[in-house]
Amino acid sequence: MKNTSPLKGIALLCLMLAACGMPLSKNPSVPNTIRLERVFAPVDRFNCEGRLISSRLEEVGEPSKWVRIDADDAWKTLRYATVKNLSLDPDHNDGLLSYSSDAVNFQVHASNTLLAFHVKNGANEFEYAFYDETPMPGYSPPPYETGKVVITVTSTERTDPEHRAIYPFPEECPVPSGKHL
Repeated sequence: MKNTSPLKGIALLCLMLAACGMPLSKNPSVPNTIRLERVFAPVDRFNCEGRLISSRLEEVGEPSKWVRIDADDAWKTLRYATVKNLSLDPDHNDGLLSYSSDAVNFQVHASNTLLAFHVKNGANEFEYAFYDETPMPGYSPPPYETGKVVITVTSTERTDPEHRAIYPFPEECPVPSGKHL
């Protein structure tokens, strides 16, 4: 039997992170303000022989945050949702959505990165739609809730003075002939 517990652990961690998203207000007079921080630090990289191959300042902190839009109607079961960042071009609308029965969770990121919505400094307007049916080929159900939320992003940068050392994984290094792991 195949051991799937590491995969289950990763899936559970992803769900827990998504469930902890900051709830966004749908009320235009209540600001949704997010601070995204880029963290840089000195990083030393070593090769398989343990020799220093680079020493430079690198980005080590993720400038991202999980957010959540809650459905107004708790009696409906959320089965499908769409979210679009109207403040950027459509090529940046590829964020991964995580659903619960009454909310959608997604990650916003200061960089254009895989599985997160790219955001810019300042106001970012997101349009959302909630459905209690899943679309099928040839069938698009009507949404039971639509709306817009605005997220105001402030990006900051800081340098962490702590040095980090990065070594290759053992399996990335060739094994000298005649020796076994």
